[in-house]
Amino acid sequence: MTQERLMPNFVHQFVAPVHYFGEEEAKFEWEEPEESAEVFLHTSSYENFKNDDCLFLFGRRGTGKTAIMRMLDYEINNDLYDQYNCSFILDQEEAYNELAIQLRGSPIGELPDTELVHFLKKKWKWLILVSAMIGTHKKYSNKNIENEKLNVIQKYLVEMRLLNEDNIGVDSIWSRVTDIIQQSLVKIEYSPIKLGLAISDVVKEINSTSYKQAETALENFLLKENFKCMVLIDSIEQYRLNDKISAAVLTALIETVRLLYGERLNRRVLCKAAFPSEIYPKLTVVNRGKVEAKNLFILWRYKDLVCLLAKRHYQKFSKGLDKAKLAELDDYKDSRKWLLGYLPEKIVTGQGIYFDTISYIIRHTQKKPRQVIQLFNIIQTFAEQEKVSVRTSEKGFINKCVHARLDILVAGALDIMEQAYESADKITRTVLNRVPCMFFGTDLYSYIKEVSAIRKRENYTSDDVADILLQAGVIGIECNRHKWIKKVELVEGLFEYQIKNTLRIDKDTKVVLHPMFYQELHAVIDTTKYVYPMPIEDEEKDVLLKEGIRLA
Repeated sequence: MTQERLMPNFVHQFVAPVHYFGEEEAKFEWEEPEESAEVFLHTSSYENFKNDDCLFLFGRRGTGKTAIMRMLDYEINNDLYDQYNCSFILDQEEAYNELAIQLRGSPIGELPDTELVHFLKKKWKWLILVSAMIGTHKKYSNKNIENEKLNVIQKYLVEMRLLNEDNIGVDSIWSRVTDIIQQSLVKIEYSPIKLGLAISDVVKEINSTSYKQAETALENFLLKENFKCMVLIDSIEQYRLNDKISAAVLTALIETVRLLYGERLNRRVLCKAAFPSEIYPKLTVVNRGKVEAKNLFILWRYKDLVCLLAKRHYQKFSKGLDKAKLAELDDYKDSRKWLLGYLPEKIVTGQGIYFDTISYIIRHTQKKPRQVIQLFNIIQTFAEQEKVSVRTSEKGFINKCVHARLDILVAGALDIMEQAYESADKITRTVLNRVPCMFFGTDLYSYIKEVSAIRKRENYTSDDVADILLQAGVIGIECNRHKWIKKVELVEGLFEYQIKNTLRIDKDTKVVLHPMFYQELHAVIDTTKYVYPMPIEDEEKDVLLKEGIRLA
């Protein structure tokens, strides 16, 4: 066995990737909705999310939750999806930040958990229904539809400063509701009577006579016209589930979405919400049971990533968009052929073995679109700087590009874990610093002793630490080994991001480190082993078969 330690190239870490393949974050990408919609990939996850029974969209950071929300909103409001007539996207970020600022340290923030959730549910319901009012009014006022019910809705929105007389938005919904809360909390002391009055004032303002009239007008308008409205609540980057108020906001949202689902036939309003799946294990048992039958987990397939990259490349590097060509790139074979006009078909691995280039690149990600786009942006950035063609670049060029800024991918994967587990980043970098790329469960629990002080401070067990590493996708479980060439074995590893259920490690488990983390953790590599995230789809298995690897 030959071993070597993989270290980052610190010179390359000064290279800033240019967005040749587009923005990594959908909220920036969708500032031009028509262009983004043209290259959107209609995956099975997207089609399933359209179903009314699917209320909660879970996906790891960078898997396209926002893109799915934006595309569904685009299709509805452009009459491309006949099940709904109008849509509105409500930003969770404002909900968390604005509400947390107002409630943290206030008397209401000191309420017992159940009472705080009950209080917040009223606000979520108001927010969602007012969002439906805005979406409905925006769509049909632009069509010059004269309707008494729309006039009632408009009057209320103007009264709440959510519209002005010219139908232009003034305040955000959350700015308005936090104004109401703040006004009711002024000079309130920690007195149960005064606190009750403050809560009463907030609820009274939200459930005013004019609101009730607008709510009834919305319901009657949608029923009479046989219209339906969808409110989409997008995910955010920052969650603090160990914080009482943030957890209460999340719990109240889940409860409210479920409540409105039960009322959808009468109200004609449906709400869907997105969350990062990294926080799923931290949801309370009650919440998890309630969302289980109504949730959808985004799992990207190998062929979907290939099609996504081909469409991105065509969009960014072709002169003019041919819709017929874009349609062709929804097909895996056509997309692979297109990408191999840009990339060399094979690269040479560190073991000196020729290997499929596309699979090599994807191997260094957790199959997230954002990560794959980041790597392709980096490849093109180096090509532009060095004035070379990626297709005919010299040996080692792709390898260099892929490894140059893996720190960006690692930072993104670990940062989201901090939202659910304090010190997750430090734990990962300490426990797995300079470890072999493969080891046993007994070794892992030995490594975990290095963070005993952090465990004590955060009240983590050894199993908690192992779960953090699994959920982050840093480590996985060895499944199979396949003899390859030159005495090299391909080792299949199963990682948490590939499945919904949580993996478990015991003392006899064979553990593998994900290749994306080798450099950042200064891992010791066994050059006779090639760890590869377990292929699940036939397309990926066929690629490996051509490399001489026959999978079961």
